[in-house]
Amino acid sequence: MDWSPDPNGYVRQVNTIDPVSRRPVTYGQVLTDDEVAAAHADGTDTKLFTLHSRTCAAQKPRNPKPEGLQILRPDGTPLKSKKLRKGL
Repeated sequence: MDWSPDPNGYVRQVNTIDPVSRRPVTYGQVLTDDEVAAAHADGTDTKLFTLHSRTCAAQKPRNPKPEGLQILRPDGTPLKSKKLRKGL
């Protein structure tokens, strides 16, 4: 889950104690549409979160370079699309 609550969230944070180890356990319970609506109705929507995998851009593919667009290096030479590197 993301760290901050989200007013448009659909995951409820559940805190409990593991019965065997007696250690605190936190997990996310994905809510159905009806459960999300009920959370908004009873005011507990401030405790809803969004799954991090839906908001994190780290694993998403990059946008392709539009056809015909040329990227220039600071010295004015063109950068080939297959040689794009981090930091350029």
